Amino acid sequence: MDATDKVESVLAKLASGFASDSITQRESITPLQLKSMLAATGAASIGLKLAADQDSSGLLAMSGFIRKLSMQLPAAGVAMCMHQHVVLACARHAALFPSATTTMLIDRVRTHDALVSSAFAEGIPGSDIFRPSVSLQTGLDRATVNGHKQPCTLSSIADYHVVSGANAAGELQLAMIPSKTPGVSSEPFFRIVPLAACDSNRLVLRNVEIENDLVSTLSGQALTPALSYGMCVFSMFIASAYSGVVDALIERIPPRVSSDQAVRNEITGFHLTTATLVGLMVELCFSADQDEASVAQVLSLRYEVEQVIDRTLRFLFVRLGGIAVMSNPDLLLLHNIAQLMKYHPVSRHQFLIDASSRGV
Repeated sequence: MDATDKVESVLAKLASGFASDSITQRESITPLQLKSMLAATGAASIGLKLAADQDSSGLLAMSGFIRKLSMQLPAAGVAMCMHQHVVLACARHAALFPSATTTMLIDRVRTHDALVSSAFAEGIPGSDIFRPSVSLQTGLDRATVNGHKQPCTLSSIADYHVVSGANAAGELQLAMIPSKTPGVSSEPFFRIVPLAACDSNRLVLRNVEIENDLVSTLSGQALTPALSYGMCVFSMFIASAYSGVVDALIERIPPRVSSDQAVRNEITGFHLTTATLVGLMVELCFSADQDEASVAQVLSLRYEVEQVIDRTLRFLFVRLGGIAVMSNPDLLLLHNIAQLMKYHPVSRHQFLIDASSRGV
């Protein structure tokens, strides 16, 4: 089965599970229902099965999957951005953790569609997302983890949390925490309706004890290649997911509007531009772990996608008119979901602050 067949097989399984074409109704599912859906269809393991960590063709196929998945269910597309970029980073940079730990995680994802959350510290306003809000103290046999991460997508439904924390030397280090470990909990944080099924709440870690084998073997600057790769892949997936959200909105435009030549031109331009930008991002992902400058380039391309999305939505909603919007709740919901893209780390505002501080 080639990459296209693998992607279409999972998407077909997902589509068969929906009782309605309404995005509004689909998005009303609970986080647990989303988890069951992703596990039952093989969505969580498809990145590994496409070998998306190994070459650009697999990663491009994965980006296409996330875009189409977001057309069906935006919450699923965004959830997969979080899960897949961590899994692929662990697979590509297998030396992050002791070999037995990495093998265990990859096996659990590949064979059981285990979900993995990305528990990094972007919940601290105005700071570098890799500035840890979690402490990680390693003892003779075990490590103790304390702190919280907000928001943390998949906070209560992930099977594993990959958490960043400051070790005793003050350096960044990672911990892979099974979700059922005592002291791991989730508290309410996400209080808006769009993407509620993603379960982006506060992950709380209170005196969580794990074996030292679940702590990364790398720390500080040695983590940079893996973190750079992960950030690039995440940003590319986010661009794909939210482009898919707009694709879903375009599908729901009334024929009287979509048949207009100016509207057709705008839609064609949206598809061509976003596909081109994402394609460039995919290629840069594979230089990110050797060239840190690729991160800035990928982020810049992601912000271009954000601007294309905003411009396309403004154009379409002027032409849709109030009657169309008021009579189809999917249109406004998809519009509002698309607005959330700019709040995923790293925001353009924070990126420019950081670049300015470096004298760029």
